[in-house]
Amino acid sequence: MEDRQLNRNAHAFLGNGARILAIGAAVAVLGGLIWLLGTTTDDVVQAVGGMIAWLGIVVASVGVALLVIAAVTHRMARRRPFA
Repeated sequence: MEDRQLNRNAHAFLGNGARILAIGAAVAVLGGLIWLLGTTTDDVVQAVGGMIAWLGIVVASVGVALLVIAAVTHRMARRRPFA
């Protein structure tokens, strides 16, 4: 027996979490590339690249948290025990 509402919520969390994780990873990679460019040119460019990379990492961690929430919600929808 499954709870359909919880299953719908799990799929919503999964889709949003994957999308946010992809955006955060792309921003982090872009910031890393800017940081690498800054190592050869200017300290200000390097600092800006580092800040962009950290913002991307924060966004990606929110995406990972949503994926974990989706996994827990999916398990709850199937009414399986956690322990």
